[in-house]
Amino acid sequence: MDSSPQFDERVIEINRVAKVSKGGRRFSFTALVALGDGAGRVGIGYGKAKEVPTAIQKAIEAARKSMFAVPMAGTTLIHRVIGQQGASKVLLQPAAPGTGVIAGGAVRQILEAAGIRDALAKSLGAPTHLNVAKATIDGLKAQRRPEEVAKGRGKTPEEITPPGLLAAYRSTEMMRASGGGGPSIMSGAMLRITLRRSLIGEKHKARATVRSLGLRKMNASVERPDSPELRGMLHRVRHLVEVRRRDRRGTK
Repeated sequence: MDSSPQFDERVIEINRVAKVSKGGRRFSFTALVALGDGAGRVGIGYGKAKEVPTAIQKAIEAARKSMFAVPMAGTTLIHRVIGQQGASKVLLQPAAPGTGVIAGGAVRQILEAAGIRDALAKSLGAPTHLNVAKATIDGLKAQRRPEEVAKGRGKTPEEITPPGLLAAYRSTEMMRASGGGGPSIMSGAMLRITLRRSLIGEKHKARATVRSLGLRKMNASVERPDSPELRGMLHRVRHLVEVRRRDRRGTK
């Protein structure tokens, strides 16, 4: 049984190449493809053939063989990292829920195929599509899990990882272990968030977090689905906002 329909196939680039021989120029095509399941697994493949569909199919098969699991905290990455391939460098860093994937080209295609919905990325070197794609994969493979970092430092994950980030990471891992995928929403509950204190004099990160929640002025309120990622954001600005949990039966 073919399981390919469950994967997100994204063609990054198709290029025509020519080989000059005694009889003239012979044309062929190359295809660069990103393949992911939208739940943390992704891979890239490169294929070459005399026809475009064949080149794409070869690239998809190569991408399927190279797929690997990316550690995630909800819908974003765990930590900032720079991936490198040749003269190409790609900066990848986490972003707050709702930010989206701020990237372009091959980086965006790969991150979205992997199921990463919130991230900031920047290409810092040569813009060659293949090298940028490989640099992105290098950065994703360099993501380290909280327990790995904690073990190397002789500490516990709780001592070195922000509570919200750790909760989002563990929630994502539980979803994967149970056969699910992607970020979890807690039982359909909603959080009503109200800005109770002024942002004047607050640090830039706190102001940015509040604004990313959709709050612009005092006593303004928004409702967001309850999730570990959202609770991580609220933990950083808990001194500025008032939070009430509301389920289908009313407010708690």
